[in-house]
Amino acid sequence: MQERKSLEDWWAGLDEFTRRRVLRLRPADLLPPDIAQDLLVHGVHVTRLRSSTTGEDVWAQPEVLLELLVREATS
Repeated sequence: MQERKSLEDWWAGLDEFTRRRVLRLRPADLLPPDIAQDLLVHGVHVTRLRSSTTGEDVWAQPEVLLELLVREATS
């Protein structure tokens, strides 16, 4: 799957600080805007939602990212 390859390429290019930020995400967390944008640029589909409390755009974690986080947590 191309999206998985795009995610792995994105992950391989992250600096240590950003990688730690991503690893701290829990499955129910929304993506920080900068990480969502970076994923989109790399060809990973990110679902944009509208916050019911603020009316601002928020981004859900894509399934391929959740899979990567599980792999990283168990390795």
